[in-house]
Amino acid sequence: MLIEAYQPLRIRLKSGEIRMEPGHPLEFNAEDGEKLLARAPGKVRVIYQAGSMITWQRADGRQHTGVVDFLHTDPTGTAWAFVTVLDGGWAAVNVKFVREVNP
Repeated sequence: MLIEAYQPLRIRLKSGEIRMEPGHPLEFNAEDGEKLLARAPGKVRVIYQAGSMITWQRADGRQHTGVVDFLHTDPTGTAWAFVTVLDGGWAAVNVKFVREVNP
């Protein structure tokens, strides 16, 4: 589950402390994500999660649509959505290129 904070937040989880900044969504497992959403209403929002349909823009300007299979944040902090593309195949999408989300 990819969650973004509306304001800077410091969150304490069983696994440790996490700092969240607006514009920098973080990936959470379902259990931690649900707890965070329940404890911080109006301070955080779900960007998308597995099963969400997203539309993204490729470098050549074309748009594609697909269903999120899973999310991953690499060591540099870049969030990626691994997607089954509706017109066949799959893609790894940098979340900064996502233009539309239908949960």
